[in-house]
Amino acid sequence: MPPLLSSVCMDDPNRQRDDSERLEIPGADAPWLPELLSLTEAKGIQVDELLAQLEAFQERIPAPSSEELAAILAGGPLSLEAHAIALLQRSIMTFENGIWDLRTGLEEESLAQLPDRKPSLLEVNALLAGLPKRREG
Repeated sequence: MPPLLSSVCMDDPNRQRDDSERLEIPGADAPWLPELLSLTEAKGIQVDELLAQLEAFQERIPAPSSEELAAILAGGPLSLEAHAIALLQRSIMTFENGIWDLRTGLEEESLAQLPDRKPSLLEVNALLAGLPKRREG
């Protein structure tokens, strides 16, 4: 079985699983899986670094005054600073959510549950959205 992103025991995050504790994952011998796991881990580290840079940069932008914030909450326009802070925060949250989905979706527990789990509407929509690109290529 290829090494998975999470060999950490969910009941004890400080302990790694040994081979006898590995969960059975249907299709774990797929030839593309080790590359996906490596790519996700490497890019996840890069995303973490990018997030730290974005958050540090966001801290450098002057926050709106309490009066400006009250005006914005009342429906007033965003200043350039408020727009930049909001844009960076939305981007940070999107990156965090995306890398979280990749990491948790490739954990042993998630993969082992696939045969017994019905896909969510979000998963089905994502699958259908990804298929036309495959057919065009």
